[in-house]
Amino acid sequence: MVEEYPLNEQGDPNFNVGGVKRDLPPELQLEQLASYIEATYEDGPNYLALLPDRITHAAMLMLGSAVDHAMPATKWSGEVVVEKHELGVVFKPSNPTGAWAVSVWDGPDNAKEMLWRPDVAAAAELSGTTILDVDRAEDAQRAVDQLPGPVTAWVLGDTPAPTADDYVFTFPTTNREGFVQVPAGSGLEGTEYYAKGFISTPAEIRRRVQDVAEYLRR
Repeated sequence: MVEEYPLNEQGDPNFNVGGVKRDLPPELQLEQLASYIEATYEDGPNYLALLPDRITHAAMLMLGSAVDHAMPATKWSGEVVVEKHELGVVFKPSNPTGAWAVSVWDGPDNAKEMLWRPDVAAAAELSGTTILDVDRAEDAQRAVDQLPGPVTAWVLGDTPAPTADDYVFTFPTTNREGFVQVPAGSGLEGTEYYAKGFISTPAEIRRRVQDVAEYLRR
């Protein structure tokens, strides 16, 4: 496997800007992407907020121009209406089905705006579900209680989940009930995605958001 798909690493005399002309399997695309990002960017207070742009840049550099590097928000959220709410932000799709969801992540505010909410907006548009993303995790239950009809809670990581009618969990570290998205090889039950922390290829991020949208659309 290694000889068939050698890593395209910076500093290697055979490094190719824009990737190499081959079809890497998803797990090796992630390895290429993660190796570049980890070698290039240091951790810091803005790391997660800047990660989507860095993923796009790294994918163009490492995986080649023939691959679709569009992130979910770029591809699908153009017609979403964004409205302020006392508890956060509401993402209204262009063709709402009447379904509601509450999304919640207790991450940094800047990362919430740049990393998390763009995916929420894309899922809203794809599913027809109106999604209230709360500013503070502790307000998630209040948000669920305010909304009409059955409400799905979409929870990122190990953020405490409100009591809701249904659940989506993205990258928890323990087994959960509902639609659960887990990193490949985690040993947890759920739909697997190639991810290293918050790093995934744009294609895997799109697949993950599409799967959430499909579940919300049921």
